[in-house]
Amino acid sequence: MAFKDSLSYLDHLNSSQHYRQLGISGQVERATVEEVKERLAWLIELKREKEKEKEKGEGLDLMKRVAERKRVEEEEKRRRSEKKKEQRREKRQRDLGASDVL
Repeated sequence: MAFKDSLSYLDHLNSSQHYRQLGISGQVERATVEEVKERLAWLIELKREKEKEKEKGEGLDLMKRVAERKRVEEEEKRRRSEKKKEQRREKRQRDLGASDVL
């Protein structure tokens, strides 16, 4: 589908037809008191864990995060390079195979 602008795209994403095709019902289930309590307890625990990380200084080590990101980017670059090499190899094999037939 092509949309003329972002507003029409958002209208489509929020339409009942789109939800039906995705298998999502538009009905909101009513939460029980027990489910709400469980959710609140989970959120409180999550907040405590984040506070502990801050106290320990975990997650704030910029150099560690930069090094990890650099490692990930280098891995992606290596993977792309390998993929290109494989594609060139396959093309060369096809070209050699086609020249043998002629």
